[in-house]
Amino acid sequence: MHVRRQSVRNTAATAAAVMALSALVACGGSTSSAGAACLDGKVKIGALLPLSGPAAGFGQGTHQAMQFAVAEANDAGGIDVGGETCDVELVDYDTKGTAEQASTGMNKLISQGTKIVWGPQLSQEVTSVQQIAQRNKVLFVHSSYAVNGLSPEMPLVFAMATTASSFAGPMADWVSTTYPDVSKVAIVIPDNQGGQDTAKIDKEAYSDAGIEAEVSAFPEGTADFAPFIGRLLRSGPGIIDVASTPPGDAAVIIKQLRQAGFDGPIGRIGGEATSAIIKAVGSAEGLGEFFYYAALDVNSEPIKTYFAQFEKKFDKEPLPVSAQVLPVARLLLRAIDEADSTDAEEVAEVLENMEIDDPTMGTAVWGGEDFYGIDHEFIVDFFAGRYRDGELTLTPLDATDG
Repeated sequence: MHVRRQSVRNTAATAAAVMALSALVACGGSTSSAGAACLDGKVKIGALLPLSGPAAGFGQGTHQAMQFAVAEANDAGGIDVGGETCDVELVDYDTKGTAEQASTGMNKLISQGTKIVWGPQLSQEVTSVQQIAQRNKVLFVHSSYAVNGLSPEMPLVFAMATTASSFAGPMADWVSTTYPDVSKVAIVIPDNQGGQDTAKIDKEAYSDAGIEAEVSAFPEGTADFAPFIGRLLRSGPGIIDVASTPPGDAAVIIKQLRQAGFDGPIGRIGGEATSAIIKAVGSAEGLGEFFYYAALDVNSEPIKTYFAQFEKKFDKEPLPVSAQVLPVARLLLRAIDEADSTDAEEVAEVLENMEIDDPTMGTAVWGGEDFYGIDHEFIVDFFAGRYRDGELTLTPLDATDG
């Protein structure tokens, strides 16, 4: 794997130092000055995700990753906290994809004694919980592409997936090579922070690749897309990119574009959600000519092994996006175990120094300093996915940090 400006540090000394500082308190006890123990005999991890609504295709898959990581840890005997071995328990809160519910959920999780949170998912959710988390010294791991999602001023915040700042450039270059006759792209987004942040990154990437890009925003919560589709087509784009539009809305837009006679390429380089979009559209054939950022190859043996293990454990197929964020779910639990504490600062220090070699996704690094100012972004190589007449091809691309 090739990732520019890699930032992998020696983990052994740091982990040992952190473990030496951890408090030796009994499992099920309260907190100590040096670290936190289990709560009610368990390590409780908050899951603050959109489990319903248009973004449920994101949230459910992200939730599945932590579900699986928790099951792995518990099946292996639990994790060590405060000198005792305890099971891990996932405490769910459905944000429904809104900033209001995300902040309410973060406050509720904190009131229950949770100091480590998996999520939130969307940019507006992340922004809404930042001050709450900082004030209460909560570590959270999100998957948004918010331009303010990571910073040196927020050392307890991590990104569980490679963000658009790292993959938009290579994807736009691939688009310009694959569709050399197309000179104009329309970037379709919901009119919220997540859409605007992604559009800013994608527009710059397309421009650098020599493609004119215009942003077309629809009001969040739109039910009737027909007027928007009409205006979009009158602008005459050669390519339409639905960017980070939630899967449910993206599927509606794609279906209506095809029904209206648009036969050009439709893409989505704002994040992986293709399986959820295909399910909502009805078939891969219904996508027509479609390209997308593909975080993984679902037909690779490690991914198929994970899918089979998940289905055996939970009696249902996982969403592919779960494999994408599974490495960081595993790392987070390992960091708690190695820190021997649920104290957010101690866990963060261990987590940021961990080398990443995951059995499902392979090697990756902590990066992001060039864009965010801190190496707290999970960066791994990926693919450009392309559907033609329902047939998929994947082109390997290198991730870039900055």
